[in-house]
Amino acid sequence: MKFTGFKVVNCLRANYPDTGILYAEIDEDQDPLLLARAAAAEVHNDCVLPDDLELRWTRSESKLAVRLVGSELVGETPASGDFSGLGWQVEAAYVDEDKHGWTVLAEGDDVDGVDRICAGLNALLEGSRETVLAAAAAGLRSKAAVMRNPVSAQYHNPSEVLSAAAGELEQMYAGATLAPVRIVVDISGGAIHGVESDRPASILFISNDSDDVHGFDEGCLVPTSENMEDPHAWWLREAELDGHIVDHYHNQVKA
Repeated sequence: MKFTGFKVVNCLRANYPDTGILYAEIDEDQDPLLLARAAAAEVHNDCVLPDDLELRWTRSESKLAVRLVGSELVGETPASGDFSGLGWQVEAAYVDEDKHGWTVLAEGDDVDGVDRICAGLNALLEGSRETVLAAAAAGLRSKAAVMRNPVSAQYHNPSEVLSAAAGELEQMYAGATLAPVRIVVDISGGAIHGVESDRPASILFISNDSDDVHGFDEGCLVPTSENMEDPHAWWLREAELDGHIVDHYHNQVKA
């Protein structure tokens, strides 16, 4: 399995006494005015919804929505758990052989903390060790500091778990180097036919060959000597994500 990207998803939270807080994505047909009223109840009324609002499961009980009591919508059922405010999840896109899917990696009631976790994970895909440490560790600690719901703490002890995770993350990367981005370039016949990579990558090809420079329509690049005595033609390519091709060729080189 390989992760290919991460995103933050807006959620509603339902409190089930036997299992704790459950997060679910907000239904795409959610009325924004009703959601705003629910958010106000979280801040000003200890998450007690107004009498005319209720929490419901939608989409075969895969998503949550705040609806008007008495409204009839096909396929929706009232949630037995109590409304517990807004939340956010970090979802990860992955490829497993020929299958593509999404899975939840983190969740919390602090949007800034969840955003930092997501930024750190995306930075990991881009291969930036420093950004990973700064964003992910800060996000974990921020989330640990604000998660104070007593029911959640009773079942998950989030502050201790997340603080420990932040420390382990720093130790994990201390003195370590992330694996390099692996790239395969097809230059059959001297031309660039394809560029594949196992992670997002931009590749800049340059040439000071006289034929390339004279036939180049764009402005040439200035070489490191900072003069135009040796101009370079250039071609910028975004690598196509294809882990199968990269594995195929790089594994043969290792062998």
